[in-house]
Amino acid sequence: GNLDNMEEVFRDMLKANVKPDEETFNTMLHAFAESDQETAMERAEVYFNIMPKAKVDRTVLTYNAVLRLCARSKREDRDERASVWAQQMVEDGVEPNASTKRYLREMDINEDGKSSTGPSGTVLSRSTAE
Repeated sequence: GNLDNMEEVFRDMLKANVKPDEETFNTMLHAFAESDQETAMERAEVYFNIMPKAKVDRTVLTYNAVLRLCARSKREDRDERASVWAQQMVEDGVEPNASTKRYLREMDINEDGKSSTGPSGTVLSRSTAE
């Protein structure tokens, strides 16, 4: 499918010593967010986790893509994953925008990554997304 082609182009870029930039990663993450493929979350996570290693900053657009992916997902662990990413966003010092806040609200998650419906706003383990 198109995601496979996109990932192939990404690998070709690396083979040709072309360094992916913020726009490359964000475009890929947004494509995963729009996908209905079952593996989209795991595949997006791979690129999300590569960004710091590639010395590419995660921006609000990066976080919006992965949070949108969670918001659209029917997976049982989507809220956990979104919570972890929201916590990472805080750690990275990235300011949420209106879209970020909307995606988090859809999943009943506060901007700090805590559940807004849990008994004490329980913070989930980061190990879920790593």
